[in-house]
Amino acid sequence: MLDTKKLKVLVVKDSGFIFDPETGCIFTSNNNGLKIIDGLINQKSKEEIKQSLKNGYEIEEEKLERDLFDFFNQLISYGWIKEL
Repeated sequence: MLDTKKLKVLVVKDSGFIFDPETGCIFTSNNNGLKIIDGLINQKSKEEIKQSLKNGYEIEEEKLERDLFDFFNQLISYGWIKEL
């Protein structure tokens, strides 16, 4: 199971504002990024997160996979998650 302890200490607002109290860094995210972070905090699988993003959008599977991969790598680079 994914270690989400670090994600749980973040201050995440619906506006996309994200504050990391451990580093003092501030980030912004769009609604899709917030859905991904929320899904990870709530222990959703990558597939469940992908399905929630597909709902309401017409997007090619390959593009969605690429976008998720890129976003997960960004979260890893921030130290918010470990490798998936």
